[in-house]
Parts: sequence; C-alpha cells; structure tokens
Amino acid sequence: MQREDIFAVARSVPAIWKEEYYLVKCLSENEIYSAQWTEEEKSTIQKWKWWSLGEMQEEPVGTFLPEFLPDLLSKILSTPSRT
Repeated sequence: MQREDIFAVARSVPAIWKEEYYLVKCLSENEIYSAQWTEEEKSTIQKWKWWSLGEMQEEPVGTFLPEFLPDLLSKILSTPSRT
C-alpha cells in the first residue's frame, strides 16, 4: 500500500512523505535496536511495542497512522495468500 502526505516531525521542516507499507511476518520476540536509529528517530520515538491485530482494533481511532491501518491489516490477513 502507498500513501503520500505532508508532515513535519519534531524540529524538521514540513516535507512530502511518500510512504509504502508492507506486511512482514516475524517473531514477536525480535528486538528493536535503537543504537542504529537516526538522531531524529531518537528524539521523536519515545517507545515502541509489537501489536496484535486485536490490540490494534481495541485502541481509539487516531492511535495509528494512517488511521485505517488496523482495518487494512485485518483485510490483508483475511485475504487468502497467493504464495
């Protein structure tokens, strides 16, 4: 899925963001290594966590961007795999 919008993150200048979303299956035990983050990522990401689809659907609208992400994930997971 692709999306384009204008954002300004932290102290940066507003810019056009072109986003592509991919579904990647991995173990929930996989760790995130913040040592490899950019300075901007380190200054703007306060915490992270792995989310199940059920957890995402229970959160208030606006928790995820794009806001339709839980619905999109649900649709993708309910579509038969082509592999």
